[in-house]
Amino acid sequence: MTASTSHSFLSYLADIKELVAPRLSQVVATASQHPRLQQALVHSIEGSSKLIRPFLVLAFARCVHKPWTAEIIDTAVAVELVHSYSLVHDDLPAMDNADLRRGLPSCWRAFDEATAILAGDALIPLGYDLIINLPLAAETRLALLKEFSHAIGGHGLVAGQMMDLYPNHDLQSIHDMQLLKTGALLKFSCQAGILVAGSPDPLLLDKAGQFGLNLGLIYQITDDFLSEQSTVEMTGKPVHNDANKVTFLTALGTAGAKSYLQQLLEDTHALAQDFENNDCLHQLLDFLAIRTF
Repeated sequence: MTASTSHSFLSYLADIKELVAPRLSQVVATASQHPRLQQALVHSIEGSSKLIRPFLVLAFARCVHKPWTAEIIDTAVAVELVHSYSLVHDDLPAMDNADLRRGLPSCWRAFDEATAILAGDALIPLGYDLIINLPLAAETRLALLKEFSHAIGGHGLVAGQMMDLYPNHDLQSIHDMQLLKTGALLKFSCQAGILVAGSPDPLLLDKAGQFGLNLGLIYQITDDFLSEQSTVEMTGKPVHNDANKVTFLTALGTAGAKSYLQQLLEDTHALAQDFENNDCLHQLLDFLAIRTF
């Protein structure tokens, strides 16, 4: 990827952040009547997030020629709220026991463990509230809610978190865990942009979903490399903390993980070709391949 491509992608990401971040802050600003919980909720969405999942919602809406209207932005915000909940809970002492998130003290460190648990709990219904109130046909909202619930619950993200806590050590189990823990919400993000746009073509939805699942694996492999090779200052979160975890690096070795990453990138670039206005999808893949955040 050239420096100009990287710059254009970061500019594109910044434009999306300008659209999504104010609405995200607005939704969270009055999310609780309890002052301490309210402070924890605000803290949970702050920091150096690139808003990749909201980016995917908007990017796939663009792929089917949907303008970035209020319902697209609110769907993107709903995804980010649930993603933020998952990070708050991932950082807890009973999970990853992480002190930093997005360059800031993790929620449980900034407040306390009980407050962080409740803050994470409170973020989930905020996401549902946004989807329930989208000005869309009832069948579209129901389809979104069904996919949203599947992505974040016991058949998706939460199942992946459980597998991470009690892992098997074979490659297939690592693969399956990451498809759930990281890939499920990315899959929903890609498909949601198409669903909200009113273009529920089954073939397009399947390809968008596969793009998201592949992206989850790509993201995790690059994250494994960052954890081994990067610094806290570059990532905004703890590094060198996977010594007791099963990762693609531990399972495949450095050369094997790089080879698998390259194959995933090639396959996912090919999937992107099936969509119009796909330049931003290719740029995202190129950016993640060399990411240093």
